[in-house]
Amino acid sequence: MIIQTNRMVSSFLGNTTYGVNAQINSLTLDSGDTTPPQLLGIYDATTDSRVALKQLPTVFPSLIVQPYQQHILVPMVGTVIRYGTVHIVISYYNNNTDAPTSLSSGLYTLQAIERSLRAFMENGQASFRIKGNVGISGMSGLSFENIYNSVGDGNLLCAATVAFDVREDFTGLL
Repeated sequence: MIIQTNRMVSSFLGNTTYGVNAQINSLTLDSGDTTPPQLLGIYDATTDSRVALKQLPTVFPSLIVQPYQQHILVPMVGTVIRYGTVHIVISYYNNNTDAPTSLSSGLYTLQAIERSLRAFMENGQASFRIKGNVGISGMSGLSFENIYNSVGDGNLLCAATVAFDVREDFTGLL
């Protein structure tokens, strides 16, 4: 349930039509601001060995999509269905040394992430929210954190934590 949710979100954020880069292209910017750079990578902690080992990717700017430590999973007693809330963290990294420009790029990218997640949850995108026997039925929380930490060769600028309502059905699997 947790792995599938992380992978569905990571995959959608990279979608060429609805993903973060597509949303960056449609942002409304304040006068004098420049469009944030396109993401060069979206890394899934469940499939990328560097990210799984808490190392930064080698290209910037990039997103890291990873499960948060807290999940609420509730089995339905006497059934083959389990419901839960899965928390996913989406972190934005870049290596721009100009702090104000870097931070504004990060905050604009958070707007693009929010728009992409909104598109992910629209009914027309339902097929993107199903992987195997796991389906995302809702987004019950979204919070943003403005961070500016130098990490390795890059900067962690900001992160979004998203709570997804998830259903797992073991019918025919047991």
